[in-house]
Amino acid sequence: MPNSLDDTDVAILNLLQEDCRIPHKHLASTLLTSITPIHRRIRRLVRDGFIRKYVAMIDPEKVDRALVAYTHIKLKDHSQIALTWAVIANLQSSRCLCYRT
Repeated sequence: MPNSLDDTDVAILNLLQEDCRIPHKHLASTLLTSITPIHRRIRRLVRDGFIRKYVAMIDPEKVDRALVAYTHIKLKDHSQIALTWAVIANLQSSRCLCYRT
């Protein structure tokens, strides 16, 4: 995987971080190029792992949450996975979305 990004790649990444749903047409217009190279670059950035996923930023006030925390739990001993899930499930007044990676 190449680790180098040119100025256009960096500009695309910066714009996508602000709004990952920005149309390729708008990206092309902003970066003074056509849609096809923008599409190819984004596909390459995804393929090479520069873009891992697209996410939604949730407004905590809209979902009646004072705090939103994103955590990553890594277990050395997976024999305790059931206990870990039980602890997560018993958190008071929380909404837990869990993903296995």
